Parts: sequence; C-alpha cells; structure tokens
Amino acid sequence: MSNMESLALDHFRQSRNSQIKKAEEYEAGLNENERKIIDNYNTAVFGGSPVDDMAAKTNEVVAVATALYFGYIDQAIKFATDHGGGGGGNLPADWGKKDDEDDWAWRKRSFGMALHLMKPSKKRNLKR
Repeated sequence: MSNMESLALDHFRQSRNSQIKKAEEYEAGLNENERKIIDNYNTAVFGGSPVDDMAAKTNEVVAVATALYFGYIDQAIKFATDHGGGGGGNLPADWGKKDDEDDWAWRKRSFGMALHLMKPSKKRNLKR
C-alpha cells in the first residue's frame, strides 16, 4: 500500500508541476486585471479537474491500484464504482502482470488503470 501511495503522490506531483509551469508561462504575458480574471476563472472552473479529483480521491485510487496489483480485479472494480468511479467498465480479458514485466512497471500499470477506473462516469443526456 505504501508503494502505491508513493507512486500516487509522484504522479500527482509531476502532473501538478506541469500544470503550474504552463500557467506561469501563460500568465507572464498578462496584465494585473487579466491575471485576476484568470484566477477567478480557474477557481470557478477547475475545482473538478482530474488533478483536483486525484487530490480529493488519493486514498480511493491507491486502494483500487493495490487491489489490482494483488489480483483482486472484481473487488477493485466494485470499490471504484462504489466510490464515485465508473469510467473504466471492465478490464481487458488479458489484464494482469506480464511475464517480462518488472514489479515497478506492474505497479505503474496498476496505478494507471486505477486512475482510469476512478474517473466519474460520463452522464448521457437523453434526446427527445
């Protein structure tokens, strides 16, 4: 579990650093009023960004990743859907550790799939 937590935090850190760098580059060319508008916009719009979702659901993503890592696929899917996920559906039939895959790569793949499973399901609007 602690290895999955470190992987989750590393993934979160890398994603957030990339976003911050892009934002700083963009904001460097803005005047003070434009920066205030951007700050208000970011607060209003990005409260539900994937990075913010990850920050809010780190423990759940880690739990799903750990279950996948240990082969508890059905439990991982059920846990994800019970905790707000739904973007993954079923895993590929050949899901599992590959023969030539080292432990770190397997953890990373499990974590990536956990992120996928924990994405909220897309709501479909019915057309009449």
